[in-house]
Amino acid sequence: MAKLRYQIRDNPAGNPQSGITVTVETAAGDSLDTPSTDSNGLATYEQDGSPGPMVATATVSGRTLARDGRSLDQLGTWYANDAPVFWRALGNGVIPGYNDPATAAGDMAVSPGTGLQISVATGALVIDGHVYRCTSATAISIDANSSGSTRYDRVIVRFTREGQATEGACVLAILKGTPGAGDAPALTKSSSTFEVSLGKVRVVDSAASFVSGDITDERYATSLKQAYVPTNPNAFADASASYQAGDTFYIDSAGKWARLAKGTDGQILQLASGVPSWATKTFTMVVQEGDVTVDANVSTLDFDASDFDVTSSPSGEANVALAYGTSAGTPAEGNHTHSGVYAALSHTHTLSAVTDVTASAAELNVLDGITASTTELNYVDGVTSAIQTQINGKSDTSHTHTAATSVRNSTARDEVASGTASVTSTSGQVVTGLYADITLASGAVYDVIVMGGASVTAPAGGYIYTAAVIDASGSPSVSTFNGEGTETGSKWHGGSNVFGVTGNGGAIRCGLWFKVSTGTGTVGSGHVSVVALPRAVS
Repeated sequence: MAKLRYQIRDNPAGNPQSGITVTVETAAGDSLDTPSTDSNGLATYEQDGSPGPMVATATVSGRTLARDGRSLDQLGTWYANDAPVFWRALGNGVIPGYNDPATAAGDMAVSPGTGLQISVATGALVIDGHVYRCTSATAISIDANSSGSTRYDRVIVRFTREGQATEGACVLAILKGTPGAGDAPALTKSSSTFEVSLGKVRVVDSAASFVSGDITDERYATSLKQAYVPTNPNAFADASASYQAGDTFYIDSAGKWARLAKGTDGQILQLASGVPSWATKTFTMVVQEGDVTVDANVSTLDFDASDFDVTSSPSGEANVALAYGTSAGTPAEGNHTHSGVYAALSHTHTLSAVTDVTASAAELNVLDGITASTTELNYVDGVTSAIQTQINGKSDTSHTHTAATSVRNSTARDEVASGTASVTSTSGQVVTGLYADITLASGAVYDVIVMGGASVTAPAGGYIYTAAVIDASGSPSVSTFNGEGTETGSKWHGGSNVFGVTGNGGAIRCGLWFKVSTGTGTVGSGHVSVVALPRAVS
């Protein structure tokens, strides 16, 4: 808070002068206030924040007295303009505990106000080596949002740095965001302006008021690099604690320093829900052989050098040899034998004794007597159904077809009357009446031929072209376009063909295509003929 007090006395007696008007202005000449002196000759000006350097003038007995805040002096070995530089060492942000050192509650906290207003609680902050004090809860308005998208604003304190027209000005303001941007605008921290955020406000479309969920507290947001450096234990969450060597300090969810008392020897530091704590942990291992667990929750493995032998192994594997003891709990001797553990030289094995074969003896005996080679057996690779059934479904090499099952030719013909069709496409279009839809029998293979012609008129200053088209399976086949210059009159096209079209029982469209270079062309009379020739079958 800016607070200046001026005392006016007469000369030479030095008696306080009451009722004298003091004019307070900014250094730029903008009027701020005109307080009058009281019975003690004192005139007081104060406001939250700061307007920057001020000039105070008063006229007494025909003399004008003036006091300019831009004047600089020394305090002993200190220069007055060094003070803000020193205070920058404390950082930037809200001062914890300014209102209540015991709890640090409410310091410049942002909360919903009335309608489209928010309220900033009392408190103080340091910004660029200067102090902003909020002496009473302050309401500040938020602009309405009718954009259709959510907007995010920031409640900030803005300081104007030295060298600017309004240097020293420190004000509470709203940094308005952009609808649909997804976040509030960034703070300015430049050579001319320095901003600190108190909170972020969500302004939904057509909002008429705010709730607590619309406000995000940013007073101690470390991501914004605005954490005020504490100077006394009251800035800590547990200010009454007795600190000792080995304690760990961290920033809690409220942005304040918190203390974690030291643990005991052997404990580890763990994190749960963002809060650190000490814990006693026992680390165990699982012993496996061939991916089969032999023992679990083993905390100790104790092998002597002679009992633990890592032998040569394939890449990615380790062969570990452990010597067997002669009795439970007794280590094995270095070089020893075991009696009664060897098989006789002459012995037999049954299939049931082989653990990695799942087939029965009867199933394996099916192979008895097979003389086919590996290549011959591989001929059945990929067979998905009975081979004989598949063979029975095939026709004999020599067979006949009846007339009832043969495919016949399909033909079609159509015409368009004179002057009834227009052409505007520059890539190609059909003209109503100059196409024919023919149906092709399912499974039959056809060679399709289109023949036709038309009388055309080109657009003024443009060109018109004619081509034959066959649209089979959604892929048009277009012959070379006929026509050039400002073509007018009959244009007969020899035809187009598509070979090997397989019918599906549906129709395909065949006809003439027309295109223009620009403008609108006209198709007069014309005709098209289509023939579909089935390929010979035996």
